[in-house]
Amino acid sequence: MIGRFVKGFLASEEGTATLEFCLYFVPVMYIFFTGLELGLVQTRHVMLERSLDLAVRDVRLGRLTPVNHATLSERVCSYNPLLSSCADLRLEMERLDPRDLTLIADDADCADRGDDEKPIRSSFDRLDGNQMAILRACALFDPMFPGAGLGASIYKESEGAYGLIATSLFVVEPRE
Repeated sequence: MIGRFVKGFLASEEGTATLEFCLYFVPVMYIFFTGLELGLVQTRHVMLERSLDLAVRDVRLGRLTPVNHATLSERVCSYNPLLSSCADLRLEMERLDPRDLTLIADDADCADRGDDEKPIRSSFDRLDGNQMAILRACALFDPMFPGAGLGASIYKESEGAYGLIATSLFVVEPRE
């Protein structure tokens, strides 16, 4: 009797769609969430690059005075609608000598959500005309799906947020 039941159970084709659904649902949803997160990361990075370029354009043309961390980060934030808080943005700027191109450090200075008093690593000295400078921005973003796909495996900077970095090299236009 039990042998006939097991044989009938194994020969039955009922429920095969449910079995396939259970096998494929998790990998398909993993790929779906990864794709959504990756698209959002790319959009945030493009917007960070664009907002940094627009702010640098204002510096180059002399439309932003004084040039310091507060005014420059406020300008970058105003150009970036995807940045939730200006506290999540950290800028570094170094003046460069064109004859000795020593670039800034490899590791970006990102904001630390747990330490609001973290000092800014670079100085924002006065920029004169025809002077070359490099500006790097690091912005923190929270993953849309922190427990699934790319959101679970991406490198986290501070309190579960990942950092995106944008860099711009520019020359200040001469003043008249």
